[in-house]
Formats: sequence, C-alpha cells, structure tokens
Amino acid sequence: MSNDFEAVRRPARDVIHHHNLVALIRETVRGLRRASLSFRSLTPTDADAWDLGWTNLRSTALGGRRHRPGQVDASAIRQPWLREVIKTWATTVSLDSGRFKRVFAACVVASDALHARLGGDKDYTKLRFADMKAVFTAMSRIRRSTDDELASRSYRQQSFGCFMEIIDFGRKFDRDKTLVLPPEETNEDAAGRAVPESVIAQLDAHLALLGADFSYGELERADIELMMQTAYLVLRDTGRRPVEIASLRLKCLETRGDENTLIWENVKKRRYGRKLPITRETAAVIRTWQTRRRQPEVPSRSRKYLFPSITDRSGVAHMGASSLANAMRE
Repeated sequence: MSNDFEAVRRPARDVIHHHNLVALIRETVRGLRRASLSFRSLTPTDADAWDLGWTNLRSTALGGRRHRPGQVDASAIRQPWLREVIKTWATTVSLDSGRFKRVFAACVVASDALHARLGGDKDYTKLRFADMKAVFTAMSRIRRSTDDELASRSYRQQSFGCFMEIIDFGRKFDRDKTLVLPPEETNEDAAGRAVPESVIAQLDAHLALLGADFSYGELERADIELMMQTAYLVLRDTGRRPVEIASLRLKCLETRGDENTLIWENVKKRRYGRKLPITRETAAVIRTWQTRRRQPEVPSRSRKYLFPSITDRSGVAHMGASSLANAMRE
C-alpha cells in the first residue's frame, strides 16, 4: 500500500518541481527583460509587449495583488498618439487588470478601424466625425472569439464607452496647462560675463573712445559718448544681455540706504520687473547718465527709457542692442 502511495506521490512531486522550475525560468527572463530595458534607458511601456506586472495594476483577486504577470501586445495599437494616451492613462488612473484589459481591447478595435481609413490615423488633429463614426461602426460589429457570433449589445456598448473614456482622458491631458515641465531653476540675479577678460580689459583701457566716432540721431557728440560708455559699463558690471541693458527704463534704480538695485526686464523669458543688486560705483554711473539724459531732446516714444532710440521711426522705443554692439565694434 505504501509503495502504491509513493508511486502516486513521486510524479506529483515531479510535477511540482517542474512547475517551480518553469516559474523560476519565467521570472528570470522577466528580470532580464526589465534589466535590458533599464540599461537602454527605456521604461517597461516602451517595449512592444507590456508586462502588466510592471504597470502597478491591481489584481481582481482577493488582496488586489497580481500573482501572474500577464502581457498585452502594444504594437496592436497602430497609432503612436493613442498608444501614448493609453500609457499615460494606465499609469495615472488607479486600475485593476480586468478593467485595463477591457479598455485595451476596445482600443485595439478602434485602432484597426482608424487604420483602415486613408491617412486618418496618424495625426489625431486631423480626425473628424467620420473617423469617430467608423470606430463606432467597428464597435457595433464586435464578435465573440469563441463562436464568431455577434457579441452582446451591452458588451459592444461597454467597449465603445471604454474607448470614449480614453479619448476624454486624452482631451483633458492635452488641454491641461499644468502638465508642463517646470522652468529650469536658474539664478537670474547672479552676474556673469560671457566676454573674455582680455577683451573687457581692452575695452576698459580705451573707454574714452567708445562712441567717439559714432553717430546717433540728433544727440550731441558728448551725449553719445557718455550714453554708450554708460551702457557698456552697466553691461560689464551686471552680466545682463545687451537687449536687457538697452531696454532699461529711465527709473531703473531703486535705492534703500546703502543698497542699490537695478530693475530690469528678462526679455527672453518674458519675466519683467526683475531686481539685481549692483555696486555703488555702477549706480553712480547710471545716475550720472540719468542727469544728462534729461537735457537733450529725445524721440517722444523714448521718454520712459534710459537709453533712447535713434528716431521716432525706430523699430523699438529704446536703443537697439545692435546700436550698442556697433558702437563697441567701432
């Protein structure tokens, strides 16, 4: 009797050992696949076959834990934009495996319907009502895989609803203005110099020549020289872009006690009213020009600017950055 029992139990043990070995090999292969994706800086959903065990989907089983990985063939979704929406939806919404598979299956039907239309599947901005109608028609004709009979009305209606859920999510995702990368954290107030020190030294040594042979509208020679020299010194001391110096307002200085602040506009990033601490010497250079600036006649549209434009017909109401550059070159 014991021999008979052992004869029955041994094959059972062999089967268990076999299943354990298969499970070990399967998990090893899964681990290698994921490591390969990570080595190539890819996410699990960048591959054609999506391992559902890597998407944090809940299981419908008791406890909500997935015991089997499961896979879906993402290449069945032919449209890259639709695949991206599904990917974002799956990683954003709390889902269980069953619901994900229902939605994914509906999207496969929709993808095939869109792919069958001439050029109507690649660019989602060109989709029209006729494309949605084609999807609806395909959904209404879904058949069971077991006997090729027409699926129940509720299943077909549910499939179309699953697809519309993805479309609604995609629209929200597309128009949500908060879903943008934050701006890079840069210290705008830190002064810096892009010009080599040797060039700055040469300009400093010949500062009196700056503007000496440069014509600028109706301004007198002494005014042109002082204006260009002031613009250069502020450019040198603050490290701002030429257009940010050329566009300074006449009232660009803020003084509190012994502290001086330059008020400037970050034109490139459209961030206005920026404040930069400057030295007493730089502030003195600006004040000297401010005093002289109020004496000569300047174009009417330039009255609010520290460095006026050449004429009222100039493209901008203040000195152009190219004028400062040309004066420095001469």
